[in-house]
Parts: sequence; C-alpha cells; structure tokens
Amino acid sequence: MLWEIPVAIGMAIIGEAIASYMGAGPTVTTGIVALAAYIGPRGAEVLLTKWLVRTKP
Repeated sequence: MLWEIPVAIGMAIIGEAIASYMGAGPTVTTGIVALAAYIGPRGAEVLLTKWLVRTKP
C-alpha cells in the first residue's frame, strides 16, 4: 500500500495539469484529479492507446 502513494501523487499532478490546460474551475479540477487517481497509470495508458488507435489516419 505504501508504494501506491507516489503513484497517487503523480496521477494528481497529471490531473491538475489536464485541468489547468482545459481552464477548468476548482470543482471540475477536483473531479479531474479524482478521475485520474481512480483510473491510475494503467487505465490512462489504455484510454490513450484506444484514442490514438481511433484517431490514427
């Protein structure tokens, strides 16, 4: 469980960056950070891969 703390912090930073890029307000930012922390790095990888394959010419 202790090894998951750095992952959660990293996903929070990524979520905050995404929210900042989108110009989201504080409430939406909290939701984006929570979603990023929930799906984790593996979930983010799967979503990104599916999106890249779908948008590939």
